[in-house]
Amino acid sequence: MEYILYCAVQSKTLVLETLCSILSFFDKVKDRDSYGVLVITNLYDEFVTYKAKLTDEVWSRISFHNIDEYTVSVWAKGFFPRLKIKAIEWFLKIYNTDVLFVDSDTMFLKDVCNLFLNVAGGVRYLYETKYVSYYDSIFGTPKFAPCRPFFNQNNLILDNGRVRLDIPLDFVHYNSGAIGVRHSDLPLIKEIEKTCDAVNKYLIENKIGEETAFGINFQKYGKVMQAYTYLIHYCKAKIMRYMSAHYYGLLDNKAGDLLKSELLKYKIDGKIFCQNNWTYDEIIFFYIFIRIQEFWIRDSRYYFYDQYKEIIINENQFLDIERYYEFEQKIRKMHLYTHEV
Repeated sequence: MEYILYCAVQSKTLVLETLCSILSFFDKVKDRDSYGVLVITNLYDEFVTYKAKLTDEVWSRISFHNIDEYTVSVWAKGFFPRLKIKAIEWFLKIYNTDVLFVDSDTMFLKDVCNLFLNVAGGVRYLYETKYVSYYDSIFGTPKFAPCRPFFNQNNLILDNGRVRLDIPLDFVHYNSGAIGVRHSDLPLIKEIEKTCDAVNKYLIENKIGEETAFGINFQKYGKVMQAYTYLIHYCKAKIMRYMSAHYYGLLDNKAGDLLKSELLKYKIDGKIFCQNNWTYDEIIFFYIFIRIQEFWIRDSRYYFYDQYKEIIINENQFLDIERYYEFEQKIRKMHLYTHEV
């Protein structure tokens, strides 16, 4: 049995996001008995508040491992994303099976059967290649260079007194919203922890240490594939959190009002939205549509609307373009979108 692994600590927001992600996983997976779902958390009581809104069958398939505040502090060492590394390390010490660690702010797009077949065959997964703006001052890379390797003039050497880290010229930066590893990867995860700590010492912004560490070591020791065709990582977008929770019936009245308020920011009639029964795919399409509106509302003086649409669609390579355009026409005919560009 392979596992989907989450780490939801400190923030109640992560509880709601995690439950929506888990529900989307169960919606897409064909054989639920083949997979386990495990949540590492210090917020178990908060999860229990949603139990009545889940089916008994779904709740019974979610396992929890409770950790305390001290453990969270020790694992994080002042850098919250470091918890991903420690969660995977803990899991591999206990379970002799392959695992996909997933951030809470994700929604599954299809069954992960083939992903785990690839992991069993020696492939490791990260979510997708990433914009590299964080590295601009260090590596001399063009800002916002999307989805391609970046090249520095010389290999970067980091030395924190214990770890001498040589970052190769052809290093590709990946987003770590999904991390797929084999049951035998515990020594590699420990090496990633050392790399993360070395990187964090030299990067003042302290935002990308774990992504850099996974990218360096996964590329050094084998093939890396991208997981974006299996799930969408919406990167803490509040609107997607509320829309997915609305879809799964997890919102109370107060949160429902917040959803309508958030939709209005993007010129979408929240009342009409909440009165309709949307399909799962339409919720995903809504997220893409809103991202386009977000860019347009913020920066319309710089680019044409169609240019923004092309950027966002190209960024989300999993999209069925024809179906997305049909969805756009549908919501415009419903007068759901209150601002024409």
